[in-house]
Amino acid sequence: MPHAARTISTVALALLALLCTTTVCPAQGTSGVFPEPMDWQSFQKLAQPLALPSEQLEAMEPVHEQYLREMMTLRDGTIAEFIEEEGSLRMPGSGLDAEQAEARADDFRSIHRRLATIERSFFDGIAPGLGPGQLERLQVARDWRQRQRLLESNWPWISYAPS
Repeated sequence: MPHAARTISTVALALLALLCTTTVCPAQGTSGVFPEPMDWQSFQKLAQPLALPSEQLEAMEPVHEQYLREMMTLRDGTIAEFIEEEGSLRMPGSGLDAEQAEARADDFRSIHRRLATIERSFFDGIAPGLGPGQLERLQVARDWRQRQRLLESNWPWISYAPS
């Protein structure tokens, strides 16, 4: 009987652990259309190839906080406007003429360029605090983040995408 009780308690504990885990809500406030910014934990994971000691990480926190402020400003401004307009606008085949559809797609691309610019500024901001070997590996982190950002981007008019 002790074996059965131990098995049941182990299974119950495992289920409880699964229920108590937290999940990331992707792109909060952007309807999943745009990628979410890197929080501090995500940045630390991304920066693992740089082998940053705690002193360097501490020095980077203000740069990261500035990055987050810029991302939140973009989210609360231009992105919020885009998402709000999305509810009232339609894409090709649903009432927009070609010029309107192209202008809407340009808005989408412009926001993505702004996201890339903010992240580029963030990485440029941390570069002065890195040593020579870390600077070489910084490009790996930049490339990896660009890949993440592009993979998290969803074309909002997927039903109009070519098959």
